[in-house]
Amino acid sequence: MRHRSRARTALLAVLVAVGVLTTSCGLPVDDGVRRSGTVRPDVAERRGGFLELPPPPQPKADPATIVSGFLDAQISGENRHEVSRKYLLPSTVWDDEAGVTVYSTAGRRTEKLVEGDPSVPGPLTYQVSFKEVGTIGPDGAATVRPPVQRSVMFRLVRDGGGEWRIDGLPGGLLLSTDTRDAAFRPFDVFFLPVGAAGPHLVVDRQLLPLGSGAEELVRRVLAPPSTGLADSGATAAPPGLGLVAPVRVDASGAATVDLGEAAAGLVPSAREALATQLVWTLRQVPNLLRLQLLVQGQPFLADGEALNVRNAFPAADPQGDQQLATAVVDGRLRAVGDALLPASVRQATSVLDLAVDPRSERVALLAGPADDVTLRVGGFAGPLATVAKGRGLLSPTWGDGTYGVWMLRTGANPGVLVSRGGGKPQPVSFPGLPKLDSSATLRVSRDGARVLLVSDGQLLVARVVPSPAGQLPRLVDVRQLRVSGTVAADWLDATTLAVLVSELRPLLLVSVDGVSQETVNQPLQEVLAQSVAASGDLPLLVGAVAAVAAEPATAGPELPVGTPSAAPSGKPTGEQSGVPAPDPTPTEAAPEARLFSGLPRQAFELKLKDALRPRYPG
Repeated sequence: MRHRSRARTALLAVLVAVGVLTTSCGLPVDDGVRRSGTVRPDVAERRGGFLELPPPPQPKADPATIVSGFLDAQISGENRHEVSRKYLLPSTVWDDEAGVTVYSTAGRRTEKLVEGDPSVPGPLTYQVSFKEVGTIGPDGAATVRPPVQRSVMFRLVRDGGGEWRIDGLPGGLLLSTDTRDAAFRPFDVFFLPVGAAGPHLVVDRQLLPLGSGAEELVRRVLAPPSTGLADSGATAAPPGLGLVAPVRVDASGAATVDLGEAAAGLVPSAREALATQLVWTLRQVPNLLRLQLLVQGQPFLADGEALNVRNAFPAADPQGDQQLATAVVDGRLRAVGDALLPASVRQATSVLDLAVDPRSERVALLAGPADDVTLRVGGFAGPLATVAKGRGLLSPTWGDGTYGVWMLRTGANPGVLVSRGGGKPQPVSFPGLPKLDSSATLRVSRDGARVLLVSDGQLLVARVVPSPAGQLPRLVDVRQLRVSGTVAADWLDATTLAVLVSELRPLLLVSVDGVSQETVNQPLQEVLAQSVAASGDLPLLVGAVAAVAAEPATAGPELPVGTPSAAPSGKPTGEQSGVPAPDPTPTEAAPEARLFSGLPRQAFELKLKDALRPRYPG
């Protein structure tokens, strides 16, 4: 176990206050705290050191070309979409911070809606039709949805020079999937967990304009989470907290964040909690090494020292600190790698699955037979106490450990269950729960903020909403990610899933909002991948089954080519003798379980034979 820093005490002290605030008043944001920055993507292609911006409107361009040019120029947010605004009349009002509508790259059409004579001043109305496939909110939360046909209207008139310009249009940006990926970049913004028992942070994935740097990330920390995390997280910053000065990273890798007057009233534990949020979020700024925190020019933390951005507050890690990897081999647990199994599980038999709490020395073990499964829970040192027995229990998972162990129950009364404090498992609401098959997978993210569920080829994610003390959590915002034929999945980190899909079983990395899907490993040869375990920078573990053919039967020693039969003279062989000849056809053998290991974008290697259900803590 890694040493836990002073962040444990600080965050624990502030969590109660945060929970009260978020329940009672929703942490409103003052107008001075910008929830969505001006879209400033520095997305134009750089060649030879020159910045190539989209072209401005050309002389004598027709109305349809003006509308298309305006939309295409939105890839550049430089100076509040300066190029796009050149397609507008100077007096036209356009809110470029009203969110983003994302449409399919193919199929956008621009056409005149109302008949008119382009040779006269106008006005003319043009309609742009497209298939909407997602959005990016002003808070950075992204959504993906099945294509929906939509259209928006643009009104055009001639300006004083006789050129067509737009004088009426909807707010926000309209980007294709290609231009979205060129103009926005995902960032992890770190918040305090609401209702959690530990000192760790939770993660909010936000899409921010390309070119967003340290200052924009600081502002995101000072604001509440996006709708992607919502009331599952909160900031330690008081409402209305702003910055006294811009945030800049100097040549030595140092930056100063000077907070406004509202931070002066924060107690020491809340100050350290906010510092923890800032440090973990600003680790994504490549050249930032040291962070000096001030409040109106005075030291923000008691010691006044600059923080090492790369290694401060290790106990706040959303992944936890347990790294024990296990697999089931012939009904017994075996460590994957050099780690030693805890005494409480080393001698267990008929094991079906094991889950380890990533932050404590707690384990949850499922043991067979399959028609009468036993759930035993306890510490590494043991003993393990029987918590539940019954048919159809599977896929134990701890998440961050706040609510005890979660699991699935299949059969006549399917559901998601939680056992708090070693008590009887209780059902948790899961709206839209699909049919649970015998290989269904449930995993709670290690920061405790989300769950994933795989069953019947579907991949669903939901958000964990804390509940009052002593009550069960709620699962809300259930969404099916568009990954067809999912076989198994695990949390690589708090906002990324490692997903095995059917057919050829490639391994994908999928963002929790579904925006990003990347194939990172090609299928393993001659095996059928069935399960996956992932955890941060550790090697991926894939459990697979391969059918191995037995050796063909032989009648005796192999003879050299051209050698006459060794049968005695006059003694017929095979059918002539009435004795069947050996069948050279291989006989089918039982499937063989294999465990493979490897890093993304690298070839997997065989790690263990006869191994099933690889697991990392969580």
